[in-house]
Amino acid sequence: SIPVINVSSDNVSPRSTVTVTTSAPHGLVTSDVVNISYTSNYLTNGSFNVSSIPTTTTFTFTAKVR
Repeated sequence: SIPVINVSSDNVSPRSTVTVTTSAPHGLVTSDVVNISYTSNYLTNGSFNVSSIPTTTTFTFTAKVR
């Protein structure tokens, strides 16, 4: 489990890029699968492939279609 500070889930539309910020280096690589839950937007809850690793404490994924 990686401690998450923020999931940019507000105003997310289907297939948009979502950025996650962690409180410590996450150690993820592109294509790793992450499970996200308890966000304010159903498009950002579930299992997702990591799309990119902008920094050691951020990663992105693509929101669900619906």
